[in-house]
Amino acid sequence: MSRCLAPWLLASAVLALGGCQCLEPVAEVTPDAGKDGGADAGRLDAGTDAGAAGCTTAADCAGPPGQSLCSFGTDAGYSCIDRRCVFECRQGRSCTFDAGASCLDCTVPSGTACLTLGCGAAVMQGQVEASTSACQLGFTDLMLVPQGGCQWEVSDATGARGTMTHVGSGQYVGQFAGLGTCVGVSLFTQVERVLFSCEGCQFVLRI
Repeated sequence: MSRCLAPWLLASAVLALGGCQCLEPVAEVTPDAGKDGGADAGRLDAGTDAGAAGCTTAADCAGPPGQSLCSFGTDAGYSCIDRRCVFECRQGRSCTFDAGASCLDCTVPSGTACLTLGCGAAVMQGQVEASTSACQLGFTDLMLVPQGGCQWEVSDATGARGTMTHVGSGQYVGQFAGLGTCVGVSLFTQVERVLFSCEGCQFVLRI
């Protein structure tokens, strides 16, 4: 390469890098399980900023949520759920889910919520009605098969997708393939709808 061309090529490369300030548009909330969200969009900055060991408290989480399905006026923000940063409609919690005891144990605020009873033995149908574009759910139509108490195995035509547990006071815990532990809250509509918050993802499941 000519020595005369080298400085010109270097200057061109620097200018090209400095001139590209591309912004990725924020996608709308979609009812199709966020198929257009892209694989890289499924994680908030906070989920990785907490490090490989994950978060300990909500204070370890930071960064914009991107999208939220929480209603206007709710106390939305980050919580630390099973050592992952989760943007939910009630911020500041630090909780872990004990799958063996089916209990959600929280240190902030202090308290334990466990599997409730009396939900019957009927198989229910579920459908994802809305999701943030970052969600990579891989499912839309679901079957909820009772496992004892108010706990269900969640499956679709391809097989098992996880479990869903009602822990009282309109609270749910979902453990879904590819999403980990999600916390849910009833939207208290005429037909039961649960807003699940997972790491980098929120979706509404109609039951």
